[in-house]
Amino acid sequence: MSGAHPERWASAAVRGLAPYVPGKPISELERELGIRDIVKLASNENPIGPSPLAVRAMHEALGEAWVYPDGSGHDLKTALARHHGVGVEAFTLGNGSNDLLVLLAEAFLAPGCEAVYSQYCFAIYPLVVQATGATGRCVPARSCADAMPFGHDLEAMARAVNERTRLVFIANPNNPTGTWEGSEALRQFIEAVPSSTLVVLDEAYYDYARAVGCQDGIEWLAAHPNLVVLRTFSKAYGLAGLRVGYSVSHPGGGRRAQSPAPALQCQCRCARRGYGGASGPGSPGTGRGTRVQRA
Repeated sequence: MSGAHPERWASAAVRGLAPYVPGKPISELERELGIRDIVKLASNENPIGPSPLAVRAMHEALGEAWVYPDGSGHDLKTALARHHGVGVEAFTLGNGSNDLLVLLAEAFLAPGCEAVYSQYCFAIYPLVVQATGATGRCVPARSCADAMPFGHDLEAMARAVNERTRLVFIANPNNPTGTWEGSEALRQFIEAVPSSTLVVLDEAYYDYARAVGCQDGIEWLAAHPNLVVLRTFSKAYGLAGLRVGYSVSHPGGGRRAQSPAPALQCQCRCARRGYGGASGPGSPGTGRGTRVQRA
C-alpha cells in the first residue's frame, strides 16, 4: 500500500522543530576521546550525588516494581506541602521540571497565542512554545557590558507582553548565563504583568542562590494568582536521573497543566527521602545539608 509518509501528517509546528541535542554521556565521551575520569559540567549535574536516604529509598522501592504507582504522588505532595507551608492542592508533579514546561505550554498555548522569553534562556522554552504552534517573543538580553551580562532585561520583557501573551518564562537564577535578577526587581516585574498572562518562574537553581538574595517565589503566590513556580530535585538534591520536578501555583492556574502520566512511585519516594520528608532539606538526619553546602 503506497501513500504519503506519516511524517506529513504531523503538525506544521512540530515538523519545524529542531531536535534538542542533550550533552553526551560521560561513557561516550571517554570512548570518543580516549580519556578517563571526566567531570561533565554542561548538564549541571551534582557530582556529590543523592542523599543516602534517597539511595535507600530506591532500593526499597524496587521491591514494589510490580505495582502500578500512585498517580497522585500523595506522599511527596504531602511532604512538600508541609515544608513549604501551602496546601497539597497547589502542587503538580512532573518528570523533572522540563516535563512541567511542556505541560504548561500544551495547556495554555495555541496558534495565535504568544509567549515571552529572554534571548539566552533555557533552551527548552522556545521548543515547547514552537511545538504548540504559538509565537515566541524572544527579547534581547542585557549587553555584555552590563552588571549582569546576557541576563534578563525585565523592562524589555514587560514591553513585549501584549493581549495575546499567555505565558512569560523566567529562570532566576538563569541557565545558561548564570545571571540573576534581584528579588525586588523581579517582584515588580510580576506585578506589572497583566493577570491574564501566566508568569512561569523557573527556580531550578533556587537552592544555590539564596546567598545572593534571590527570591523564594512560593512566598509570592498568595498575592499573584497568575504565578507558577517550578522546582526540581535534579540539581541540589542530586536526583537528575530520577526525573522529579514540581510546580506550585494557585488552584485553577498552573494546575490546569496536571500531567496525565503518573509520576513513578520510586521517583516520589526517593525524592521525599532525599528532601528530608516532613523535616525539609538540610535538617538533622537527612544526610543532605552538608552535601548541598559543598555542591
